[in-house]
Amino acid sequence: MRRLVGVFAALSVLAASACTDDDEPSTTAAPTTVTVSATTVQATTVPATTAPTTTVVPPTTAAPSTLPSPTNPADAAPRPSAGCGTSPASAVEWQRNELSVRGAERWYLLTVPESHDGETPMPLVLDFHGFSEGAQIHTMMSEMAPAAAQRGFVVALPNGTQEPVRWDTGVDPAANDDLAYVIELLDRLERDLCIDTSRVYATGLSNGAFMSSAIACALPDRVAAVAPVAGATVACETLDRPMPVYAIHGTADPILLFNGGVDASRLPGGDAQAPPNTLPPVDLTGPGYPQAMVDWAARNGCDESYEDRRMAEDVIRRVWDCPAGSDTEFVIVEGGGHSWPGSEFSSQIESIIGPTTESFAATDTMW
Repeated sequence: MRRLVGVFAALSVLAASACTDDDEPSTTAAPTTVTVSATTVQATTVPATTAPTTTVVPPTTAAPSTLPSPTNPADAAPRPSAGCGTSPASAVEWQRNELSVRGAERWYLLTVPESHDGETPMPLVLDFHGFSEGAQIHTMMSEMAPAAAQRGFVVALPNGTQEPVRWDTGVDPAANDDLAYVIELLDRLERDLCIDTSRVYATGLSNGAFMSSAIACALPDRVAAVAPVAGATVACETLDRPMPVYAIHGTADPILLFNGGVDASRLPGGDAQAPPNTLPPVDLTGPGYPQAMVDWAARNGCDESYEDRRMAEDVIRRVWDCPAGSDTEFVIVEGGGHSWPGSEFSSQIESIIGPTTESFAATDTMW
């Protein structure tokens, strides 16, 4: 994987009752202070060239309020984990748990819905926070707990390391403590709960999107599909198996630009208090994240051509014709920022990350 060391404007959100690393998490309080600081982070590059494609935008007379979910890649019978038949059926919401990995104490937040009976295998979602965001704040960003209760899946929000908190997005578990942590976390959850190991998914925002993309390459035997938001990258030259991907990115992202790169106004010396007044012209079929998705489709064995379907006034759903079990979709939010679509919390910090669309909720449609 090619990576660059860039200077990234970190989003640091302080909620009224948001916790420190040693506190119990809160998922209901609205933010009272939002600050931005500049620091150096490791970011994943996106390609600068494009491949020829065919785009079709059919006319539409009415835009649905939500997008259809991608095809479930796990249509086979459930694969029960070791915890099925032995795990307790108790429900929890954002319970903090500790895990020792390679001599370091790590932690994660866990939600288990009431429908978990310890006997019936349930899907599992790993949801990775963004750079400097942390797991506690991310509970408000992605709002996975209500979705888990409604749809019947377990969700875990791991927490990264360093200061500001972040993820190492390298793809070699032997050299990456964060990947080793994810492996240990999966082992524990599959041992302690009744999980359908054929329906384990990874998602995340920004640096968390980089992480879910890296997991697709590094742990294809442990995850069924990934859904990166504002940061889908191709972290490996080839895939050991097709990996279904459902990616989302806004054309007005002021941090990770739609056509590649980090916006200069977010670098030291720039105006770090608000998104820039202007962004580079957007090329929906150009370099950056559109090209990254072309590369994903190629690695999944899809046709070069794709179809663009306008699903809402500000939303295009780009779909490739792919072999069964390798669905590749790219949701383009026109005018969308570095945001989680449909998130109320995301819309509250628009002055930092740019606009959040209300045309659909990412947490619902990725499922």
